[in-house]
This record gives sequence, C-alpha cells and structure tokens, in this order.
Amino acid sequence: MSRGGFILIEITIAYVILTLALVALLPVFILSIRASKGTEQLQVATYLSQELLEEVRMRKWDQLTSTSPAHIPIPSLLGRDGAESATNKVTYNDIDDFNGWTESGARDPLNAAIPAFSGYTRTVTVSY
Repeated sequence: MSRGGFILIEITIAYVILTLALVALLPVFILSIRASKGTEQLQVATYLSQELLEEVRMRKWDQLTSTSPAHIPIPSLLGRDGAESATNKVTYNDIDDFNGWTESGARDPLNAAIPAFSGYTRTVTVSY
C-alpha cells in the first residue's frame, strides 16, 4: 500500500469526525439563535416601557397639582377628566389620566401607530 492510500483514509475519517461533531452541536446553535431572539424581544419591550413611562412623566401629577411642586393633601379621583379621550392620549394633561390606558401596538407621543412594534401591548396603572 502506498502512502497516498493512508492519506485518503485519514481525510475520510477526519470528515466523518467533523460531521459527527457538527451534528452534535446543531441543537446548541439552534438554542443560541432562539435565546438571542428572546433577548432582543426583551430589550425592545424594555425600551417601549421606558418610552411610555417618560411620556407619562412629562405631565403634572393631577388636576389638583399646582404648577410648582407641592404636596396634595387629598388625592383626586384617578382617571380621565372631562373631555379627555379614552382612545387618544394626546388629550391627557396629567399623569392620572393614563390610569387604565392600554395600547395594542405601540403608539408614539402623538398617538400614531409605530408599525415596527405592532406586536406589543402597553398598559399603564397609576396609583397613589
């Protein structure tokens, strides 16, 4: 037998070992792809939550709050007041108006839908 025959057998064995290793590692690759997708969705959800929280925090606390920060001795009723729309958060002028606000599909501060985030739902609960 020549040396060339041994090299061909060695290469074939190396290919078989490499194929078995790749087949064994395939579930690990699939698991890592799924985990990274879940992490990405968690990051997007966190960003959307923070964005809505900042939008809410830009308003005064409630109708009884003065322009300058002050203690409110008697809590007002939480929720929308008067002409504020249940479907349009642009009409909200204070934080307590957001109590019970839910949006299916993220919406920007001007209440326009953000198509890239249509699969997310955000809900606000305000309490004293």
